[in-house]
Amino acid sequence: MHISEDILIKCKNNDRAAQRQLYEQCHGILKGICTRYAKDESEVSALLNLGFFKILSGLQSYKTAIPFEAWARRIMINHIIDEYRKNKKLNALVNYNDCEIEESSYIQINEIEEKYDAESLIFIIRKLPEPLLSAFNLFAIDGYSHEEIAQFSCSVGTSKWYLNQARNKLKQMLENMPDYIHSNYNAKVK
Repeated sequence: MHISEDILIKCKNNDRAAQRQLYEQCHGILKGICTRYAKDESEVSALLNLGFFKILSGLQSYKTAIPFEAWARRIMINHIIDEYRKNKKLNALVNYNDCEIEESSYIQINEIEEKYDAESLIFIIRKLPEPLLSAFNLFAIDGYSHEEIAQFSCSVGTSKWYLNQARNKLKQMLENMPDYIHSNYNAKVK
């Protein structure tokens, strides 16, 4: 993603057309980040819109020595973490047994690539309860270390435990995923 300095200057001066152009250029990357952390499309939209507003609001502090994409990604991830913190009390009420896993024939892990595309894997990952979802995304997808994750909301040991639990839940969900859930997912997408 290459954003011209001209667009950024216009955005800093509240030029609505430039802001829309910036949104359109950033939309795919930022939506991808939000999709990894959100449970459904309405939450993706809410995170994306509020995060983009924070990007626009913070443009005055943006320094061109930093690539804009890296800066915008960091703002979006920090926004998602802030939202997680706001909802932490609500998330504490989540029962970690909420993942619906039904018994069916087991599949081997190498068959997963044949059975599921990227969108269905995102669908499965979204079934992880908080804070397992956040820990998995921050570590496995966004490349944060456990020490960096610990700065947001928990200890290093807790971050490692969340990641381990997320991996175990994902493995269990993938091994026990009934074919009808896969077909129901495909029906929802269409």
